[in-house]
Amino acid sequence: MPPNVDPRPEKPHTLTTKPRAMPRECGKPVRTDDPMARHGRVIAGTHDVADGSGGERPARNNADQAVRRDPPWRDAPHDRVDRAAPGVRGRWSHGAHTAARGADLIKALVFDFDGVILETETPAFETWSEIYREHGHELPRERWVENIGASAWPFDALEHLASLVAAPFDHDAINARREARKIELVATLETMAGVREYLRDARRLGLRTAVASSGSDAYVSGHLARLGLRDSIDVVVCRDHVARGKPFPDLYLRAIEELGVGGTEAIAFEDSPNGIAAAKAAGLRCVAVPNPITSTLDLSAADVRLDSLGALVLEELIARFR
Repeated sequence: MPPNVDPRPEKPHTLTTKPRAMPRECGKPVRTDDPMARHGRVIAGTHDVADGSGGERPARNNADQAVRRDPPWRDAPHDRVDRAAPGVRGRWSHGAHTAARGADLIKALVFDFDGVILETETPAFETWSEIYREHGHELPRERWVENIGASAWPFDALEHLASLVAAPFDHDAINARREARKIELVATLETMAGVREYLRDARRLGLRTAVASSGSDAYVSGHLARLGLRDSIDVVVCRDHVARGKPFPDLYLRAIEELGVGGTEAIAFEDSPNGIAAAKAAGLRCVAVPNPITSTLDLSAADVRLDSLGALVLEELIARFR
């Protein structure tokens, strides 16, 4: 959201977080003589079906428990570790795999909002592009993308357009018209691929969840409520709540503090260099999930890149960080 539409208040707001969810009770211990369970562990309820449907099916032998075996790469030879699934790119090298065995367990997921949960980046760009074309100009994409993920925008599209137009230019009227058009488009959007499945699986696995966004609390929480996701998120941290936004780490530091986890115990999901820089500066693992606007940007600072959250199920992603 443009800063002139939703200014940051002078004093940080107080966050209200939901009580920490207690882990679900596990099932009965796994029989060590059961070949299906020898390398597995028990989780409650159901297990995912890797058929692309995003659904679940009951455990084969017992409705109260299911055995989840460790992914094959956990104990695979190192020459197989780097083989990623389609749509997955990452630094799964021999050294990273070895070091990961001693790493902290993942306890939380922290999502950016714009471009990760909701694909608002395209409407934001296209609505300004429409205004520019009405005045006989093209919005410079390479300048626009500098703003993505940042709380303070280095590129002011409105002022830039005003500098190109010789005729009288009504800043307020043009900005209001563009903002109304963006709101209209964003109100029709559904969550991006894999988001609901990741939130569902996080709850099943006992992981805490948060949103760390450069948008305002009213904007982010409003859309989470509209999408029916607010109850799936334990903590929402927005630019209203911190002194500095992305690319500074403040949003992520506040998020993990509220979640009660350490930086290496959380995975951040980001779509922009600014967001990735913020997450890494706060010590989180980071997964880049680009959208059509950010897909050409340099996201190499992330630990892994997914074409979408639908490209890899959550448990497999977490296993790769161990």
